[in-house]
Formats: sequence, structure tokens, C-alpha cells
Amino acid sequence: MLIPVGYADYILRWSVSGDTELMQSHIGLDVGGAGGDYDEVLDEASVAFSTRMNAFFSDEVILVETELVVGQDGGDPLTFQKVMGTTGTDSAFPLPPNVAVLIKKNTASGGRRNRGRMYLPGIGLTGDVTPAGVLGGTLAADISTAMELWRADLLAAANTGPLTPVILHSEVPSLPTVVTQLSCEPKVATQRRRLRP
Repeated sequence: MLIPVGYADYILRWSVSGDTELMQSHIGLDVGGAGGDYDEVLDEASVAFSTRMNAFFSDEVILVETELVVGQDGGDPLTFQKVMGTTGTDSAFPLPPNVAVLIKKNTASGGRRNRGRMYLPGIGLTGDVTPAGVLGGTLAADISTAMELWRADLLAAANTGPLTPVILHSEVPSLPTVVTQLSCEPKVATQRRRLRP
């Protein structure tokens, strides 16, 4: 994945009770209007995410840290980290670490390369998912609403200018694709290799 100048990879990392391996998720951000204040970018994105999403995460799960990897014109990317230590507030026990809620990064452009996804592990799902892996009740819709509110918070970031979510690509040259919607899939996603030692 390439990170052009003016863009960044925003990373969230969680821990779950009994598992020493951190789980993580990514989304690209347009940080060109931040004036180089990347610590503030990280703070605004992270606080807004916790505000909108913390209620969905199990109280067995902790958002340990967030990280911003900023593209540079030559040289290695710049890296900034924020210690979070935010525990989820949902009393439901989380599903195994190889199972996650799937968030689609929708765009206005067609083609496979202009579609993306991010995984949210540790959501309190046990009582709200069927044996077929389908989210029960209004959980998928509620998560979609919260993720869209987070996207709106990023676009309205007061201290850094708009932080537009994007899909970062691996091709050269290739500008990132703007994400127009974040939506929760009705069925959970699995990562089989996480079951292997």
C-alpha cells in the first residue's frame, strides 16, 4: 500500500482478554489540510471513533492505541501514536478473535480497486449473531449509523480541517479514492488463519 504526500494510514489496535496478539484495522485519511499537525489529526480521529463506537465493543476488549502513518515526499513515512486504553462498554462476551464485523468502504467509483473494507474485532456479538453468522436485530444498522457519524466527524474536524476517509492503493501512480459511505455488512467476516498457531 502506497501513502502519497498529504495522505495517511490510520490504524486502530485492540487487545482482548486472554490473547497476547493485538488486532488491528486500517483506513486511509486525507490529511493535506492539517498543516502538518498530525498529533492533532490522530487525537481528533481517535476521540471521535471512541465516542461513536465504544458502546458496541465488548467490555473484554480494549482499544489499546491508534497510529497515523503519514506519506512523505521521499524518505520513510512519519509515524505518530496515541495511547488510548479505552475499554468497551457492551457486557456481551466477544466472539473469537478470528471473527469480526465487516465495514464496507463505499466509493463513487466503480471497479474492484475502488472498493475497500475494514474489520472491527471485539464487537459484543454473542447474543446478537445467528449460527449462520448473521447479525441480529438492528445491530448492523446501528453500527452503520455510528460509522457514518464518525465519518461526518472526520469531515467536520474543527482543529485540522476535513479529514476525508480514502482508500489507499498499491499501484503507481494512483491517487487514493474518496470513501463516500461506511456501512456494516449484515454477516460477520472470518479470518481462518487466526485459528492456526
